[in-house]
Amino acid sequence: GIILHCPSAQCSGELIHDRWDFSKHRQLTPIYTMHGPTMQACSMLYDCNCCGKRLAGNSGELLHSLPLPLQELYPVHARYAEGNFHLARDFSDWLEMLTVTYCNGEIFSKCLVEKLGREYQLKAATYYDLCHMNNMTNALPYPSFEEWIGSAPPEGSKLRDLIDKSARSTRTLSGISEFERSKREIQSVISKSSFAHDHTFEATKNYPAKLGAKATFNASIETGEIATCVLVNSTAARQYAHAAECLARRQGFKPKV
Repeated sequence: GIILHCPSAQCSGELIHDRWDFSKHRQLTPIYTMHGPTMQACSMLYDCNCCGKRLAGNSGELLHSLPLPLQELYPVHARYAEGNFHLARDFSDWLEMLTVTYCNGEIFSKCLVEKLGREYQLKAATYYDLCHMNNMTNALPYPSFEEWIGSAPPEGSKLRDLIDKSARSTRTLSGISEFERSKREIQSVISKSSFAHDHTFEATKNYPAKLGAKATFNASIETGEIATCVLVNSTAARQYAHAAECLARRQGFKPKV
C-alpha cells in the first residue's frame, strides 16, 4: 500500500481512511467531460492522525501532494478538483484555451448541456434500436434525461468562478499559477520596432461589473503580442498614465515608431 501524508506544510502526520463519501453523505462527485456522459467519482474520506485535518481522496490539495503517476489516475487537474463538481482534463484544457479570448461562463454552461443532450439522444436511440433488433417487446423504457444526467450541470457563474480560482492556483507542474505566468509573460514583452496603443470596450464584459471598468487600455507590439493591458474608468490620460510610464521604462522596450 501507499502511505498518504498530510498535505499541510506544518504537519508530518499520516492520513487514515474513514469511509467512502457516498456511504456518509449519499453523494458522488460529478466529473464533466467533453467526451461521453458525466462521470461520477466515489472517493474515500481521510483524517490526519496528527492535526486532524479531513480530506476527500479526490480533493485538489491531496491530489497535488501525490507523485505525478498517481495524480494522472484521476482524470482531473488538481487545480480543478474543487467544490461539488470537477472538470475533466479535456474539458478544463478546452476552457483554458477558450477563455484567453472569450470568458462568457453562460455560453460554456449552455454548450455543456447541449453536448450532454446530444449524447443522451444517441444513447437512447441506440438502446431502442437494440431492443428492436432483438425483438424485445417488454423492454424497460430508457431513463429520462434528468435521470440519465444525474446532477444538473453547473451554472455559468460557477464555471467562471472555478476558472478564475484555478488560474490563481499554484497546483501546477511548475508551482506557479497561470495568472502569475501570464502576468510575467506580458511584463517580459519588449519591442525594438513599433507598437500601438488603444482603448477597447467589449473586453470589460469579461470582468465583474463591481469593478466599474469602462474600458481597457492596451498596447501591442509588431508581433501582435500584448505589452500591457489595464482596466480604466475612462479614456482620460490620467487613467492609464501609470501603466504607460511603466511600459516606457521597461528594459528592452525601445520602439522606433
